[in-house]
Amino acid sequence: MKKNNSYEISQSTLALVNAKDIVYQTIIYDVNGTYVTKQMINQLINDACLKANTTYQAKREISRRKFGQRAKPPIIIDATDGLYLVPTMSPRSYDCMYLFPEHISEISNDKTPIVTFKNGLTLPINCSKSSLKRQIERAKVQMYDHIPKVWMIMERYNKRSPWWDLYDPHK
Repeated sequence: MKKNNSYEISQSTLALVNAKDIVYQTIIYDVNGTYVTKQMINQLINDACLKANTTYQAKREISRRKFGQRAKPPIIIDATDGLYLVPTMSPRSYDCMYLFPEHISEISNDKTPIVTFKNGLTLPINCSKSSLKRQIERAKVQMYDHIPKVWMIMERYNKRSPWWDLYDPHK
């Protein structure tokens, strides 16, 4: 494992796990390797949310109020990039892991399920297969709720859009 105390969550992040170490707080599984950092998981997620002009707490509150997901709410970091994560347990639990579902290729049917990522990495998880699948479905519902709004905003500024013809100052 490599040390990285300035890691930023990105499209290549696979999972975040508490390190259970005296010095390092988080193990980061990434497409490019495995890292340890002194940053806490909540700090990493909040930094990613701030980059997308919101906060981790705001995203949790949206999941709770708008979608009624009080337990283990998924976090949509950036809908335009399709960047979201799901917790395996309550975020208050020290054993909570955060997975980025777009990288998951398979979940085993074992008593202790093993997630296989698209890059071949395997990781035992601490929840049932059905629980993880339910979490992913919840996250997708939230993603699809964000996407139409994002498309409308993007379409306004797309020069090939019929909207552009109405507001083009150069015509």
